[in-house]
Amino acid sequence: MARRAHVAGARPGRRDQRGHARRAVRRRLHRAQGIRPARVRAADGATPPRGARELAMARFQDEGGVVADGTYYVEREADHTLFERLREGRLCVVLAPRQIGKSSLRDRAQRRLTAAGITAIHVDVSVYTQADATEHWFYGGLIREITRRLDWGDSRVLADRSELPPEAWWDDFVQRELPERAGGPTVIFLDEIDSVRKLAFEPDALFTSIRLAMNRAPVTFCLLGTMTPWEILRDPKAPPFNAGVQIRLDDFTRDEARVLLPGLAPLGDAEAILDQVMDWTSGHPYLTQRVCAALVAEGSRNVAEIVDRALLQQHGDPLFAYTENAFDLYAGGSSGLELVELYGKLLRGERVAPDATSRAQLELRVTGMAAERER
Repeated sequence: MARRAHVAGARPGRRDQRGHARRAVRRRLHRAQGIRPARVRAADGATPPRGARELAMARFQDEGGVVADGTYYVEREADHTLFERLREGRLCVVLAPRQIGKSSLRDRAQRRLTAAGITAIHVDVSVYTQADATEHWFYGGLIREITRRLDWGDSRVLADRSELPPEAWWDDFVQRELPERAGGPTVIFLDEIDSVRKLAFEPDALFTSIRLAMNRAPVTFCLLGTMTPWEILRDPKAPPFNAGVQIRLDDFTRDEARVLLPGLAPLGDAEAILDQVMDWTSGHPYLTQRVCAALVAEGSRNVAEIVDRALLQQHGDPLFAYTENAFDLYAGGSSGLELVELYGKLLRGERVAPDATSRAQLELRVTGMAAERER
């Protein structure tokens, strides 16, 4: 599951859906079995110092979560777009697969906003979405966490409005309390919004209140999660949640991935090695950095063997398990037949024109089983 399938007939400059062609990758890797990894030698024939490899390896982010200080951060177009739109006070929505860099994108935007004099806070919605959570616990918890992070102390809204029904309490907080009390431009990041699917009640008020207040300065929101616009609101009659600016988070391009070249330098011919890595991973952030880290750790230039050992043979990898479970979940949904047929086309190498209104395409993308590519 390390490589996106190349789509036959793709034209330069066109975007095409790409599937993770696991079986094709396995066949290619099986043909490559028996090839021993080429150990890197320095110019004088000596093995590169282990310390140099360890130093380079430590700078790759081969696990999920926010990119740690001192590791490589690959800046993408989404970094610029998200920062600029939030600075303008516009509601932003980032819906993307897991392990593609949402948390790091949020963290970087939050730091840049703070440096620009804008108050920016982050709230993890999943903290309040246990299966037995009540509406009062859910909305009250979010309100208290937001006021705590804004350093408001005991906000009067906690005492004066808590007698309201939970949804009305949240609505009053978002549409009245926040705009009135914010001392200047403020951005609130709500992360892991897909966790609301675990709630026993409909949390639609969380999002409808934000949508109604999205043009009320000086407070704006940024919603991040792994779901489609159709899933944000549970009401089956509600249209997809297309409010605000939809921020598209794509895989690394070859030019963007050049940031990783210094880390591959101890192996020699870093440009050629990075080309091979990108050929296998298509720039998927987690897979790309993980393969690079494994190459440097073993002092190997045999990308195919490292991909096989570090990715395809790791059946317990949480990313792969999540991807397969998500695919099964959507395949059993209302657009399941169309989704399975679409994935079959991609595996056969057929070109599929992107359609922003196609629920099946968006579901397939959010599972991580396919991505759009510009060719």
